[in-house]
Amino acid sequence: METVAKEKFNTGLKWIASSTMLLVISTGGWLGYDSMRNRALEPLAVQSFTVKKDTVENLINESGIVELANQQTLKSPVDGGGIVERVLVQVGERVESGQILVMLRDPEQQTALAQQQLEIQKQELQLERNREKTIEASRKLTVARQEVEGLSVKQIEIQKQELQLKRNGEKVIEYTKKLNAAQEELQELETLLEKGFIPDNEFQQQKDRVLVAQSQLRDAELAVELATLEFQSLQNQRQSKQRELSKQVLIAQAQFQDAQSEVNTNTRELKRLQLEKQKFEQKIQDNFIRASFTGKVLEINIKAGDVVRLGEPLLTLGDTSQELVTLELFPLDANQVQVNQPVRISPISPQAKSYTGRVQTISKVATNLNKNNSNATVTATVELDKPSKVLIPGSRVDAEIVLAARKNAVVLNRDLIQGSGANAFVWVQDAQGKAQKQPVSLGLEGLIKVEVTSGLDIGEQVIVPSPDSSLKPGMPLKVVSDK
Repeated sequence: METVAKEKFNTGLKWIASSTMLLVISTGGWLGYDSMRNRALEPLAVQSFTVKKDTVENLINESGIVELANQQTLKSPVDGGGIVERVLVQVGERVESGQILVMLRDPEQQTALAQQQLEIQKQELQLERNREKTIEASRKLTVARQEVEGLSVKQIEIQKQELQLKRNGEKVIEYTKKLNAAQEELQELETLLEKGFIPDNEFQQQKDRVLVAQSQLRDAELAVELATLEFQSLQNQRQSKQRELSKQVLIAQAQFQDAQSEVNTNTRELKRLQLEKQKFEQKIQDNFIRASFTGKVLEINIKAGDVVRLGEPLLTLGDTSQELVTLELFPLDANQVQVNQPVRISPISPQAKSYTGRVQTISKVATNLNKNNSNATVTATVELDKPSKVLIPGSRVDAEIVLAARKNAVVLNRDLIQGSGANAFVWVQDAQGKAQKQPVSLGLEGLIKVEVTSGLDIGEQVIVPSPDSSLKPGMPLKVVSDK
């Protein structure tokens, strides 16, 4: 019995202890909840922002390389190597179009030009000699032709001799008739003499007359023979002379034509050599490196005495009246960029002055300049509105391409806006000093600032959300400062 009573007593003590503990816990929980509730009702210290107008921009930030317009590196035109004879400019010097900047010397070209000049002189001497031969041959041809024309004198003599021959022939006929008549009369007298009708002396006289007629006929026939021989001789002489002179004329003509042909050949060869000389001179002139435009010397890669090879860079020029910036854009960014969009250019340094420009060109093709990189880029060129005179060609600069901008618009920083799209809102403090959600409509969004098209007015206060506290509608607020 005593044992049972003890057990009941211990059980009662345990129940009383448990009840007491539950009561203590319950009382502590209620007191803690009451303390937390009273503390939650205390105003939350927050910062506020006064709504105002500003400019919001949608930008693409990129870096680029500065260069001058027409910036180009002039290279050595000397094939096989040349020597820098003189450098006539300095870095930073302004040069005019056509001005000689560098003088190169190619020993091989100089030797070739001298050899060509000797060949020209030899050809000129040969041409002069052949011209003299032409004049000499022309003179011989003229003399030969004149001698041919002189054959007309011989022709007159032949004609005279022919007339004389004709006259002598007529005399032969005349004397023949006379002889015949005398012989007939002699025969008649002989008959009469035989009959004794005439004296002997009359017959003898007639016989003498026959002899005279025979003599005259023989003289006439001899004269005909002599005239014939002379005529034939003159004809033969004339034909021989004519053949000789004709041959001389042909020889003189051939010599003249050969000399003229040599002159023509020498003239053509001289012109060819002179053209070759001009090419050599042009190559030497090409060794005088000239400015192709008015600009500024940006870099000089050589000095006097250096040996340069074909294509080796000599110096770099640029047009200081126009500054450009070359950008490499990712294709997604390039799709948003258009020609003539405004751009701000500034050196890569804190608080650097910026310069305005506009997009001048955008490549239609993406290229991969770094073969080890799979990301292709699109080249765009920006032209500064005015030369900065400060940006160094070849240096890297920051570029802000303004895709779109709103001026004099209601603008908030992006961190003041909660939610997105149609669910965007800001925290405001109502007349009772409690936090409330204020729906807003958003317009142009920049990297930091966002345009608010409706839901807020200028001068209204917007609560700056604290990253370490969670705002809820109806929470009491205490504005401690303006942001």
